[in-house]
Amino acid sequence: MFLRTGEGVHALDAESGTCAWTCEKVHATGTPAVGNGTVYVVGSQLTAIDAESGEVQWSEQFGDEASTSEPVAAFGSVYVTVDGALYAFAEADGSLQWKCESVGVTPKQGGADEIRYVFSTRASAVVAVDNTVWALLDGRASEGSVDADAVVAFDPQAGTTRRADQLNDGDFAAGLAATDEALFVENSGEEGVTGLENGTDCQRFVSDALTTAAVGSLSVTRGRYELKMTGPESSWCKTGAHSYGPPAIIDGTVVVAHSNPGSSDPDKIVGYCLEDGCEEWCFTFDDTQWNDGFNEECIVTEDAVYVSRDEGLTALCPHGKHS
Repeated sequence: MFLRTGEGVHALDAESGTCAWTCEKVHATGTPAVGNGTVYVVGSQLTAIDAESGEVQWSEQFGDEASTSEPVAAFGSVYVTVDGALYAFAEADGSLQWKCESVGVTPKQGGADEIRYVFSTRASAVVAVDNTVWALLDGRASEGSVDADAVVAFDPQAGTTRRADQLNDGDFAAGLAATDEALFVENSGEEGVTGLENGTDCQRFVSDALTTAAVGSLSVTRGRYELKMTGPESSWCKTGAHSYGPPAIIDGTVVVAHSNPGSSDPDKIVGYCLEDGCEEWCFTFDDTQWNDGFNEECIVTEDAVYVSRDEGLTALCPHGKHS
């Protein structure tokens, strides 16, 4: 498990939690990406770290004032937006594969010239799935401060544009989530998520949704007041203001932190069935440390659930028992 603290990265043994190595002073921010035995982290630079030894393999400087998305490692490249441009660096040596500074987008309403968009640098502005790289375009930072963001799909190797779609007027996105079947756009202004399937707007708009996890055409969203699954044929909802953390999905189970604001009830990690929302398991801690569950994120693998406790990291087995 790879953990970023301060400007460095730590490698922890997944079974024992002991520290295998520490790579300090790599100007790291945000969440690392992992691919093909290498850990990638951004900040004032993009740094590639050997996952076994912790040694820096290569780095690409951006500058102390650079604004960047979190890196995405896929298709033999590392994708990151930097100060409004999208870069693709080779995983092996950091060489620049391609760069795109702006994208022309046809207005959704038509009747106007093509609009040149620059790229968003929000944390989840880039996703890679199904041999496609999707990126979020920033309307407010583009020419004329466009009244809507947009999304664009690229060929991951050539860097050529496959399609570009403007969102509805007034829609400004907070980030992207993607599966082989759909792209989900988190909309901070409307506190909702819009799904695009096969390049067209879905019939569904999920309201009260700030963060998203998705499998196929099913999306699980966490809003201020509820946790819910929305799909083309079924849905379910768990109510509770600021009670649930960002969702994670593993093997048909939705895993979330749960703690009711202002309650003396102990904190919990809960696993819900993705299809019907039934509780599959629940781990209850001995005490209450979280003010509420809203900002408590779980990192989930097939073998463990990791969550922040006591200013450190706690690992649970995925069925809610101590590992």
